Amino acid sequence: LLEQGGAAKASEYGMRRVVLDPGHGGFDPGAVGQGGLKEKDVALDLALRCAAILERDLPGVRVFLTRARDHYLPLSARTALANRYSADLFVSLHVNAGKRPEANGVETYFCSEKASSREAELVAQRENHVPDKTTESSGSRYLDLEDLLFRFERKHCWRAGAQAAHGLHRIMSGLSGLEDRGVKSANFFVLRKARMPAILLETGFISNPREEARLARDGYRQELA
Repeated sequence: LLEQGGAAKASEYGMRRVVLDPGHGGFDPGAVGQGGLKEKDVALDLALRCAAILERDLPGVRVFLTRARDHYLPLSARTALANRYSADLFVSLHVNAGKRPEANGVETYFCSEKASSREAELVAQRENHVPDKTTESSGSRYLDLEDLLFRFERKHCWRAGAQAAHGLHRIMSGLSGLEDRGVKSANFFVLRKARMPAILLETGFISNPREEARLARDGYRQELA
């Protein structure tokens, strides 16, 4: 948006409210690198930096964060906040991890019933995992009329999320030194009930010592933001 005309372009696309969601938090560190860097800390710092940039360069756009400090927030509450704010875009920020220490690069996800690949399914399983200290509720067992109606709406939201994912990924994959791992889809808990285009961004592999070192640097985080 910034590269294509700033605030005027944001207004043209109806982009007035953006919710940034730093993944994990509190007792849930997310993925942890060999050097001890935690996903929750990187995600929060990226969200704060990104919010500052948007507020500076797109004054017509209001930016909300699901969390602005290190505390735990259930996955369902994150989406509920985005819906409450009537957001035009929801971006959940994360850092990836893999079994191969050489794995690197950026991946962008949108929501779908069925994962686009086995690898995408495993990423969703990791991000959907809730630590033992809490229980993630999926809601009432009784028929929820609002939820029933949303089932008709969500296909449109997911299609719009796919478009947003491809747009953002073109920018992210153009950053120097980042392998383009493509746009993928899976059934992410934090995205599935969003009433707006919603994407999940994996900004690198904290399990890769080289990428962990980059993610620890202020200058690199600012470039990502």
